[in-house]
Amino acid sequence: MARMQRIHWVLMALAALLIMAATGCDIEEMTDPEPTPTATPTPLSGSVEQSIPLTLSWSLTDEVAWTDSFLVCVDTLRHPEIPVYAGTDTSCTVGDLLDGQQYYWTVTAADSTGKVWNFGPWSFEVRPFRCRVNPLPENLTLNVETDPTMSWSVRSASDTVRYWLAYVDTVNPPQQLAYAGPDSSFQMTGLEYETEYFWRVTAVDAADNTDTSGPWRFFTGPPVFMVEMDPTPATGEVDLERVVDLAWQVTDTTAPVSNYVVFLDDQPQPTTMVYAGTDSTVTLTNLRYGLTYYWAVTAFDEDGHTFQCGPWELTLRDFDVTLTPSPADGSTMVSTTGMLSWDVTSGMDLVANYLICLDTHDQPTTPVYTGPSTSVDLSSLGLSPGTTYYWRVTALDADGYTCPLGPWSFTTAP
Repeated sequence: MARMQRIHWVLMALAALLIMAATGCDIEEMTDPEPTPTATPTPLSGSVEQSIPLTLSWSLTDEVAWTDSFLVCVDTLRHPEIPVYAGTDTSCTVGDLLDGQQYYWTVTAADSTGKVWNFGPWSFEVRPFRCRVNPLPENLTLNVETDPTMSWSVRSASDTVRYWLAYVDTVNPPQQLAYAGPDSSFQMTGLEYETEYFWRVTAVDAADNTDTSGPWRFFTGPPVFMVEMDPTPATGEVDLERVVDLAWQVTDTTAPVSNYVVFLDDQPQPTTMVYAGTDSTVTLTNLRYGLTYYWAVTAFDEDGHTFQCGPWELTLRDFDVTLTPSPADGSTMVSTTGMLSWDVTSGMDLVANYLICLDTHDQPTTPVYTGPSTSVDLSSLGLSPGTTYYWRVTALDADGYTCPLGPWSFTTAP
């Protein structure tokens, strides 16, 4: 066996000599190759949780320790192309980085003769922006008021918070933005009694990086103060006069009522205040014919607790007047000394005055009479014979609301 091994090594040596002869190499030329220079990066390649700003540094092996200048490139590309430093130091600081982003970096070294060595790429990952907060009300808090102060304190943060976003909703995760601003508290209003709510807080740093704490859950409690009322007119009543007397009678309450606020407008959840006081009735004189209104009453106790009853619905009658004109529309051979008249067939109880317009245009605009009468003497108007005239009647109520009727036409006798 030893003899076979010796033969093997002899054959290997002969083969090496033959290769050298074929390539023209001398034995003296078979020296070790020039060592490859290396660089050790800091942070090491693959490092994570790096802070901003970040100092990059590199140490070189002896072969290139005497280089004159360096070029550092940092990028999110595996082969970075964005230069961030050029100089003679073996370190540089990079500040324009994004939280949670992975970066790659390289160092190009050059000596005074123009010889260049490239090192890298190496990678590092910037730590993401993190901000954890403690909420108030805390998770699963019961009997929260319907207008609570929502607040939070920072438990830990990797960077300064520029502003906050708070979301409160009855769905999870909450989508309704309730607050945006620099403060760590805000006043919430308009929550429903005995309802489950969810809320979360998002921190935003100077680079618009975000981190969300929550969602948390809380429950509003029952009202401290409760009232039951009967409204007048009853909800759903229609054909009411334009001047409406609203009244409400307290039928049950958990504490004495000290005063009331009444809201009324044409929205299903009225927000326009029309009365505040201790009385339980109010007269409204500025409503409009034909509209549907909604109204609600908020009761207050002596401690300032509130309870709202309603909304209730009411509809005003239309300012509708019908009449029959004389002469009839399109009449001819009308005497210039005759009479214009109109027989009101409905709505007369709403009318205080009539405005009559008459001229030769098909949309007459010349007033010839205003008053309560239902007729006009044509002889006072100086009409021309053989001429077609147009006229209209506008009914007016006591507050100046109008109901225009017509126009109609007639032609005077030649």
